[in-house]
Amino acid sequence: MLNAIMALIVFFSIYISRNKYRDLLGFFFLGGSLLKFTLFFIFLYPDFNEDGELVRLEFLVFFVPYGFALALETFFLVKLLNTVR
Repeated sequence: MLNAIMALIVFFSIYISRNKYRDLLGFFFLGGSLLKFTLFFIFLYPDFNEDGELVRLEFLVFFVPYGFALALETFFLVKLLNTVR
């Protein structure tokens, strides 16, 4: 759920600033990815690492939705950059 919310925030912030900051949209995208990783390490990682090991299921719980959101954000960013004039 955290990934979906953050992906929507990143996407809408890029979409809203598409005309004014066209040259910086890639940096907004990278900053959003950094923010998502930071929130993961602050909120989710301590719970996952509570027992001292990170099992495969715990790893996949974060990175599958993250990868999916990243692919969607990248796809829409490319479409947005190709249509913005």
